[in-house]
Amino acid sequence: MPLAIKLLKEAGAKGIIFATYARDGLDILEDCGSMPCVLVDFEVAQQIKQSADENTALLVKVAAARTSIGDEVFAPKISTFSSRGPSPLWPDFLKPDVAAPGSNILAAVEDSYKFFSGTSMACPHVSGVAALLKAFHPDWSPAIIKSALVTTAINDRSGLPILADGLPQKIADPFDYGGGFIDPNRAIDPGLAYDVDLEHYNSFLECFYGNSSCEI
Repeated sequence: MPLAIKLLKEAGAKGIIFATYARDGLDILEDCGSMPCVLVDFEVAQQIKQSADENTALLVKVAAARTSIGDEVFAPKISTFSSRGPSPLWPDFLKPDVAAPGSNILAAVEDSYKFFSGTSMACPHVSGVAALLKAFHPDWSPAIIKSALVTTAINDRSGLPILADGLPQKIADPFDYGGGFIDPNRAIDPGLAYDVDLEHYNSFLECFYGNSSCEI
């Protein structure tokens, strides 16, 4: 990317139209450096290219970014890089389990702040919720905590469906978000949660690795 920007500047370019998957790719803007940069999805990029090839006029509106708070944030989205099910090793197991917030999180880095993305941001959120549930229910096993998170997760916000980023963008399904997005307040009192004995995991692994005496 830095080399491409250098070559564009040498060629007299005044800005970059960055075609990418439909997503909130704020981290990409860092790669643009001092060059003005606009992110568009591939459909819009194709329209721009067609207009340039045919030398026709194309009206484009670029609005300044704005911050939405509270009721204006209708629904979370599943990032393009989030894991998708079913499990490639064990298709009979429904995966993923749940989704957690963690894309483009403003994080402290080396005495400054920058946007971080990925499961490294979602993991501490769901881990923290699990720790809170354990503090609230000291007798709960890890399996019960996981079950409580899955069975109380939600798959819509403000009556709108959750979307899955990608090409094309689509309405997310359980293979995108599992049980849904975690809801800590509901997970405290799930009503129904399932426990799993450690021996059940051992039995499954013995069968998976070809132990002739396995029992499930």
